[in-house]
Amino acid sequence: IGTEQRTVRQYGKGATRALVERENEQYVRMIDGKERYGLYHLEEDAAEDIAVILNDLQQKEIELDIRGRRSLAEQRRLYTQQQAGTKIDYPVAPPTQDAPHVAGRAIDVRNFRSLTPQQQQEVIRTFEEQEWTWGGTFRRRDIVHFEKRS
Repeated sequence: IGTEQRTVRQYGKGATRALVERENEQYVRMIDGKERYGLYHLEEDAAEDIAVILNDLQQKEIELDIRGRRSLAEQRRLYTQQQAGTKIDYPVAPPTQDAPHVAGRAIDVRNFRSLTPQQQQEVIRTFEEQEWTWGGTFRRRDIVHFEKRS
């Protein structure tokens, strides 16, 4: 396992998640072997919420493809591309340390559009129960975006 450091925590309803750290990689590895890229560097409270959310949805047979934190450089690249007219399927916040993805307080559900309307409503409800805001309510709608309330 090399430079890997494992910590295991209990998250909601008895679900166990193994948080895995590796140099040059960012992910949360579920004990069942599924990898959730980009979640490791979320704020601790946000990561704990996501584990509860994923467990609740998994029990309802809803699987999410989630992308979490962005580096400031990645946020800058996306923002610059959007400002230059490149089509990006979602609004991109200006590149600051406080941008929700950069700060580790936001995730995108990459497969949100492929869920049934009933599954989408269940996902939204489950996030809202954990005090997350859905980007579909924003002035510039971002239906794949969920953000932890401050």
